[in-house]
Amino acid sequence: MANTKLAQLIGEVLQKKHLSINDEEQLRQLLQNRHTPQDLKAFIQLHQAVMTGVVTQESRLGYDRPTAPEPQKSRYDRRWQTA
Repeated sequence: MANTKLAQLIGEVLQKKHLSINDEEQLRQLLQNRHTPQDLKAFIQLHQAVMTGVVTQESRLGYDRPTAPEPQKSRYDRRWQTA
């Protein structure tokens, strides 16, 4: 059985270990069509690879670590007073 476009794209992503934003958009487009059991198996493999960190997901880079909020200035706090 020949690889479908969806399974082929997922295979390429798994090989390069990086899911770009363009790849994600292509996946969304391809998932709107009918897919085969081979497609489903490939999609599950991709999902597992992303969840375990084997494949990085460009759209989520930089969002994994929450940043600390900026401290609020208090008029009673000397750290914020200027000379």
